[in-house]
Amino acid sequence: MEKYDTIQRYVLSGRRLVGGLAAAAVLFGGAVGANASCETSNLPTGMVPQQESLVVALGALGNEALDPIGGPSFNKQYLRLLYDTMIGSDLHDEGISSDTGIVCAWTVSEDQTTVTFSIREGVQFTNGDEVTSEDVKFSLERLSSDANLTPFGGTITGQIDQMSTPDQNTLVISLKRPSYSFIQLLAPIVSGTEAMIVSKEYVDDVGPETFKTSPMGTGPYKLANRSSGVEMVFEAKEGHFATGLPKFKRITIRLIPEETTRIAQLRTGQVDLADVSRENASSLGDDGFQLFMKPTGDVLMLLFQLYKPDSRFADPRVREALSLAINREELNEFLFKGFGTLASTFASRAAVGHQALSVDPFDPDRARKLLQEAGVGAGDLTTQFQAFSFTGWPETRDTANAIASYWENIGVKSTIIFRDYATYRAQWREQELPEPAVTLQPMPGLPLPLGLFNAITKCGAPLPILCDPIVDALIDQMAAAGVEEDYVSSYRKIEETLHENRYIIPLLQAGPVLAGNEKIRSDYSVGLGFLGINLPMVYSGRQN
Repeated sequence: MEKYDTIQRYVLSGRRLVGGLAAAAVLFGGAVGANASCETSNLPTGMVPQQESLVVALGALGNEALDPIGGPSFNKQYLRLLYDTMIGSDLHDEGISSDTGIVCAWTVSEDQTTVTFSIREGVQFTNGDEVTSEDVKFSLERLSSDANLTPFGGTITGQIDQMSTPDQNTLVISLKRPSYSFIQLLAPIVSGTEAMIVSKEYVDDVGPETFKTSPMGTGPYKLANRSSGVEMVFEAKEGHFATGLPKFKRITIRLIPEETTRIAQLRTGQVDLADVSRENASSLGDDGFQLFMKPTGDVLMLLFQLYKPDSRFADPRVREALSLAINREELNEFLFKGFGTLASTFASRAAVGHQALSVDPFDPDRARKLLQEAGVGAGDLTTQFQAFSFTGWPETRDTANAIASYWENIGVKSTIIFRDYATYRAQWREQELPEPAVTLQPMPGLPLPLGLFNAITKCGAPLPILCDPIVDALIDQMAAAGVEEDYVSSYRKIEETLHENRYIIPLLQAGPVLAGNEKIRSDYSVGLGFLGINLPMVYSGRQN
């Protein structure tokens, strides 16, 4: 097996992190029996003095749902204040950890189809009730309900055969088959909010509808106030098993779609941390603000609704023409200030086993010829071009305008529909996007993109873009892989199939940029997590 690039490797204590069930078990408590070394008796040492407040300004907040199963992975940005995940991540959000999740250890059977999880003792919900294995089991079961709106819930539950709780601190999960990805999907780096743990008794008592507005978790903060479309305010609890006494007594997450307003409030001290464009990053750095960037980056791409048999983009020559009409290097130079790199795949370079494919050149003459061959004359096609605000991608509106201009040059018109992501996603999920729809979508870079493939590229996916039995079979093979070699082989075949058929059009890979003042620790890491800004490292009372 070849050696993968270091950007694809997640290391803790110098050892490979991403691996199969057996590898994960060996690295993180695999030899530890249930209920052993799992007590939460002491808070972390080395605490920093507590400050009054922190204000974070973001260009998007998902659909602002407070229930972990109530919306897109976007919501993880603020829900990590309220909830802990089944398996945690390290302080820098660069690897899974047995120290920061509800689960503190796990063992794997010899045939790798049974995982026994030890629940950390002494972890309490806000009301004082202690977390039990029934709460963890209940939280996973909710992913199969009709109320689940998360993208990866089906990927997780689809691997589970059955669950049992022998005692209040032990959860046993039987898998349908050995899985290379299962453990990682229970941590915040690879997934979104799917593995966040809620109280079974509390949800049953108040009901799902009340829970949506009155949430309760085990996280270091509790909700103090919420003004929909404006901000959420969170108050610190007295202590937390992983972060200790939170660094800030109060955290405000403020929704500010306009970047100029975010930057103005950052400069005047009204905001402490904000996502900014690459164009404005340099000047902010020159003025003394700290700049932080996700090292692996996300992939900006164009998506179609190819599962619809009457799609105007059904002919691959049309999709190729649209790709050839775009000057990627110009986009990167002028809109992204050279921060990006040209992309050729669905997943980013962070994906385990990633291989770069060919990038379509800028060739408008060839594009016009392909359209002519496909029977599309000048002015015959007007796209319904979907674009939206997205944390870490303030440039999407300008990028959509530039792409529409490139397409107009080959005789394709566009009606740009710019709106918030939550509204767009709801229409996408209901398969009600106006045709012929094409979407400018930043796709988060993940080490294991299985969940994204299941959520988007499979027939009948929650957020569908195509339906190809060949792709479906490859995704099933990827899900069934028990070892890295099989996983990587299937992954690469999926990328090649998407590429050859122009099912997607990758444009650029770039990392989100955050700017912060002196309240943000100098060694802050945006992390490698899915759609995250690693707030735990900002508020953690731990110094390391």
